[in-house]
Formats: sequence, structure tokens, C-alpha cells
Amino acid sequence: MPQIRGTAGFGNQVLPGILVTASDRTDAQNNIQPVFTDGLGEYLFDVPAGHEIVVTFPTRFQFVATQFLLRGPADIHCQSDQDTDLRLTLYEEAPGIGRITGSVQLEVDQAGGTRPYEGVPVELLDDQQRVLSQTTTDAQGGFLIPTRAHGVLSLRFKQSWGNYALRGAETIGISVRPDAPFALRQQVVYGLDRGRIVGTIMSGNQPLAAVLVETFIYATNLTVRQPTDRQGRYEFLDLSPGRIELRFPSPVVDAAGNVWELMPGYAKQIWDVAPGQIVISARATHHQLDRKRR
Repeated sequence: MPQIRGTAGFGNQVLPGILVTASDRTDAQNNIQPVFTDGLGEYLFDVPAGHEIVVTFPTRFQFVATQFLLRGPADIHCQSDQDTDLRLTLYEEAPGIGRITGSVQLEVDQAGGTRPYEGVPVELLDDQQRVLSQTTTDAQGGFLIPTRAHGVLSLRFKQSWGNYALRGAETIGISVRPDAPFALRQQVVYGLDRGRIVGTIMSGNQPLAAVLVETFIYATNLTVRQPTDRQGRYEFLDLSPGRIELRFPSPVVDAAGNVWELMPGYAKQIWDVAPGQIVISARATHHQLDRKRR
């Protein structure tokens, strides 16, 4: 039995939930059941061979809070001698509808090269942070959100998607004028979801500043050094997943000239860092060896 199929959409977005009907002009007794477009905006009819079939689309359709109007003819005539693909039937926004567009990129190398990131969820929020509508990026990394909302709104992106983390804020505030298109100029970029190690070096309740902590990365044989801050805190960011060795010096001389020695068992720690993981390393504790100034 031949099939008639096609897709309904708006711009580069598909439109699910449109009720599409078909009538058999050759056999009026043949009752063809109407169908709704699926999540991909697709519809399908099984029809008798050699019959004249008329496929009909609604001239107006509402999706979420947006009204769409059919751009072409409502009725499409076809002869069911073989499978027929009616391809894309386009709708457009009804008057008074604005649109919000933007794009999402994915880092592909250390130099900052990017490519479009497809399938990333994007949400539109009102001024109370309630979700008004949502979509996903297309093959070009672009997104389009039709909306009647205007004023102070926000776009929200997932903090991480796939194996990649958002570089920057999860929510971006925007100001939209009534009936006017809005194009997001701010770059939205995802990168490899790397790990990080944070911790502190203390002597009792006293933080030790300017202590040079090392990480040795097994995969690259690379050693990275970083001093602790005034709170005794150290942080190694953007670590590639894999085995990391954390090294602490001993003895240490503080800014006042006091000598501190690392307690046993703290000199070296080994961690397996996973993508996106934050490792809070065991606190490295020093005890005072000599309070005399050198």
C-alpha cells in the first residue's frame, strides 16, 4: 500500500501536534483517519494505490503560546500510484509574534576553535524565572524561540550537556521590545567538562599563605605549581580527566620567617579526576618546626 508522508515546520524548527487530514476523492467511502505530526514534525498516511488523495493542513495552529499561520495552500492533491513525499509544509508566526534567536558553539581545540553544537536545550524565562518556552539548537548551533513575551526576560542554558560544560553564566538576561526580533549577540560556548582540585593548607586554625603546591599530570608528564592564597587555599582548574598527583613542600617558611613542617602522610596524594569532578583534597596540615626567624 503506498504511503504519503511529509513534515510541518517553522523556519528551521519542526512543529509537533498539528492535526493533518486526508480524504479519498476516488472512493468517498474510504475513511482515512487523521494524524498528528509527531515530535519530529512528521506525518504518514497509508492510502490505496491509484487513488486521488487530498491532504489538508489547518490554516492556523497554536504551539505552546505561539500562533502560527499556514504559508501555502491548505489542500495538497496527489495521486497515490507510489509512495509520495510532500516534504516540508511551512508555517509562519501570526502577527504580533516576536522571535528570539542565537547560537551555541562547542570548543574543539585548546586554541579556542569552535563548531556548532546541535541539540542543546535553551529555555526562555520571564522576569520571575518561570519557563515560558523551550527549544533545542539545530545542526548549525542556532536556536529560534517565537514568543509574545517582551520586556525583561532571560535565556537559560544547561550548566553541562553531554561531556561538555558551559563556559560562562547559566542564565543570560535580555530585554525584548514588543513585536521586535531579538538576536543574542553574546557568545554561548561549551567546552570539555574538565575537573578541578581544591584544598587548604593549615596549621591548626592558621592558614598558610604562599605555599607552593604542585600537581603532576600523569597523562602529559606536566607539573603545574600554584601558591596558596591568604586563606591557605589552592585551586587547580581545567584538569584533563585522569590520574593527578598532588605534592606539598616541606618544610615551609612563612612570610614572618617561621618554619613549618608537613605532618606525616600528607606529602603526596594521588587522585583520579573524572570529567566535571570537583575534588576537595584532604587538608594538608603543617606543624611548627621552629618559630625563630632565619
